[in-house]
Parts: sequence; C-alpha cells; structure tokens
Amino acid sequence: MGNLARRGSGTETAGTREDMQTADKGTGGGTGGEGKGIEAGGGGNGRRADGNKEGTGAAHVGDGIGSEGTGSCREEAGNGNSSGTENDGSERERGTGRKRKRHRSRQKKKYEKRGLHPPLAPMYGRYLVEICRQFLAGIPRGQIAGNVTKLLQDKGINIELNREQVYQLIEHARKLGYFVLRPPVNEELQQLVAKAYGKRPHDITVVDADGRAVLDEVAERAAVIVLDLVYDVARKKAAEHRQPIVEIALAAGATTMRVAKILADGLRERRCIPGLVLHALTPGFKADDPSTDPVSFFGYFHNLPTTVEYMALYAPPMVESQDYFKYCNEARYGGVTEAFSRKWEIDILITSLASAFDTHGDLRRFLELRRADIDLLMELGWIGDVQYRPYTATGPMPQEASVRAVTLFELYELVNFAGMRNKHVMLLSGPCGKCGDTRADALRPLLSVPQLKVWTDVVMDRETAESLLVQVK
Repeated sequence: MGNLARRGSGTETAGTREDMQTADKGTGGGTGGEGKGIEAGGGGNGRRADGNKEGTGAAHVGDGIGSEGTGSCREEAGNGNSSGTENDGSERERGTGRKRKRHRSRQKKKYEKRGLHPPLAPMYGRYLVEICRQFLAGIPRGQIAGNVTKLLQDKGINIELNREQVYQLIEHARKLGYFVLRPPVNEELQQLVAKAYGKRPHDITVVDADGRAVLDEVAERAAVIVLDLVYDVARKKAAEHRQPIVEIALAAGATTMRVAKILADGLRERRCIPGLVLHALTPGFKADDPSTDPVSFFGYFHNLPTTVEYMALYAPPMVESQDYFKYCNEARYGGVTEAFSRKWEIDILITSLASAFDTHGDLRRFLELRRADIDLLMELGWIGDVQYRPYTATGPMPQEASVRAVTLFELYELVNFAGMRNKHVMLLSGPCGKCGDTRADALRPLLSVPQLKVWTDVVMDRETAESLLVQVK
C-alpha cells in the first residue's frame, strides 16, 4: 500500500492538479481512509514547490493511507496549487522577456538602417545637444568623439564614440528637430527682382539655397513668414474687438505639406497660440500619395494647446466644366457648399504654382488622360497654373477645357483676395521636386501682369530668381 511510483515529469500538468483536488476531498472510512497523495520535491533539477527551479526532476505519486496520509494529501495539494500559480507568473515573465527581446531586435534593425551603432543609439538622446553644440562651435570631430566618450565613461558607460559617428549623430539630431537649418536671404537678388518687376522688396523673398534640399529651405523660410503673419492677424483682430481666431487655407502639394508641418512645429514652441481654423483649398489629386492632400495636413495641428477647427473640401478633383458652378452651388452636395460659403473668412492662404511644361505637375499629369484638353490649352498659350487654374502670359485662360479642377478660388477671386485689407496669400515657387527644373517661366506673368497678381508674399530659390532676371534682360 505504501509503495510509491515515480513519474519523470519536470512540470505539473492539468492531470496532476486534478489528482491534488481529489486528494483534498479524500476517500475511505475510519482509520483506513484511502486517498491519492502527492509528495512534491524529488531531487536533481526538478521544479521545487516554490516554483523557482525547473528541470527533469520527479514528483512522487502514490496512495496515502490512514488519517496521516489524508492530511499529507491535503498539505501537498495546497503546495501544488501554490506552485501552479507561481508557474503562471513565471510564464508571464518569460512572455514579457520575449517581447523585450523582439523590441530590442526591432530597435537594432532601425538604428542599423540609419547607420547608427545599435549599442550607442538608445543613449544618444542624452548627449545629442552636447554633440551639436560642440560641432557648431567648430570643434573637430575627433575631439568631439573624445569629449563625449569621456562624458559617457564618467557616467559609468564604457562605450567609445568614434569620429565617423559624429556626422551620423548630427544628421540624426536634425531629423529629430534638435536644430533647424535656415539659409540666409539673398537680399541683393531680392532687390534686383523687385526692381525688375516693379514690386516692393519686402514682398519678395529669395532664399540663398540650391541643390536637393532647396524645397525644404523654401518651405522653412515661408513657414517663418506665415508664423509672423498668424500673430499679426490675431493682434489686429483683437485690436478691432474681434475674436482672435486665424483662418488658414492650405493647398495640395508636397511643398505646402512641408510648410504646414514646419508651421505647426513653430506654433508649438510659442507660449500663447491664437485659435485656428484650417481650410482645404482643393481636394487631393494623387490617389497613390494621399499625403499631399490638404486634409492630411490637418494632422500636423492636432494636440496644439489651442482651439483648432477644420473645414475640409470633400469633392472629386475634377468635374465637367459645364456643370462646375451648378455642382459647387447646389446645397445637396454636402462637404462642398459649406466650404465655399466660408472661403472669404480665410485670413492666410498658402499655395504654390506649376509650369505647363513640367510633366510632373499635378494638373498636367491628370490631363494626360485627356490629350485633347492639353492640346487645346497649349494652343491658347497655357504657361502655368495656380490652384490648378491655368493661365497664359497675359492673364487667366480665356477658355475652359472639357474638365476642370474643384477649387475654392478662381484666379480673379485670388487677385481680389490678395488686394483686400488684412488678407495674405503666400505663394511658393521652388523647383520641381522630381526633375529640379525651375518654375520661373510660370512665375514671371504672376509678377508682371496685374490680372495675375494673386499673391501678397512670394518665396523663391536663388536659381529661380536668377532665371527671372535673365528673362527680363
């Protein structure tokens, strides 16, 4: 009766727990009551009752006899239940460990993709400011690496930074927004362009930059100007005892997207932010790249510590020209009439332009599906478009194509808007983001023809300004 059988199991199973429950109840009568008992422990690497060790040890299972056996069964059953609970906790700990391991693996791949040394990358954030400060102070890379290495070692971190990683960390810091590259304004070109086209110099900004990042520099400078305009509009409204809410309209396109992002970041750095209303000037054009849709720019302004309202324009990018005004004015088209009814409440409008000869322009790409429309517009002298509204070298396009874009403002309305008191139109004229060609041919009529004066402020790059001067000569 007292013989015990050994089972070579290192972990308790559901069956073992059931045995323990049966043992807890107990069976038999008198002093000869019989029940199943379990004796935890065993030797070697077996799992102990406290759940701290596991392995291939044995648990002794047999028949307990008499009152003492029954009592033993109950005691061991209780230990078994405790061990099971602790086993569950151990499983959870192992699961957490696996998640941490996967997270570290993902982090390693992310930093390796950026060219950063994985062991160093997580701690760079603490020392990026110091690295940037020394770099901008003109300290050689090797010395910066030595200084930061010593700083790390003083903190008990035994890692050595090499001179090649300094540039990687500087670029990493720029992407994180630790500093902003802002090229200077070329005041000489600014004066020359203003004089050549009879404009006020402070209305024209020439960014002294070229190369692959020129669009970012144009957007950066434009965002700085718009940020000043936001507070200027808010102050004037407050002085007139009006609610200081600034309404900003955003056009579609990659350049405007850059401006919106930088503007939102600039607002976050201010202590006091006026209320905002954001308008979409047009629907999106690119089904394969919705990030250039004006509605997608609204996300940059989420969580600003101020009141932000939105007015989207839910419409197809193109409609039949003969039905356009009916489409925009009929109240049954929800999401369209509301946007049109509030367009004159806009204070600041941000847009760009495109050249008719640039095959990467949105309007040109869309009309490629209707080649007859491109031929018609070219015959009429199409040279560029603003808000997808084409124009010639002498004024707005005299005739419509078979289809046209849905946009809040016609060209003549933009001219009127730009001429109104306390209204601002920021026009961006950087090179094409695909081929790098300037849009000087499309910008020239906007500077020289009164019927196309659709802007109050224009920002351009150096190459565009130089091309404008060549065309004048």
